Amino acid sequence: MLAIAATWQNAQFVQRFMQRTCYISNLSAYIAFIARTCKNKEDVRILYV
Repeated sequence: MLAIAATWQNAQFVQRFMQRTCYISNLSAYIAFIARTCKNKEDVRILYV
């Protein structure tokens, strides 16, 4: 019974860890996308000026 409980707890922990990892990777990708977009806007502004 204890082993089953420990396994279940580990499964919950792993799931939470994976969600956090996925969130962090999505966040970094989103930040990179925003940075690229801002850089492009900067380039566009330079072209217009």
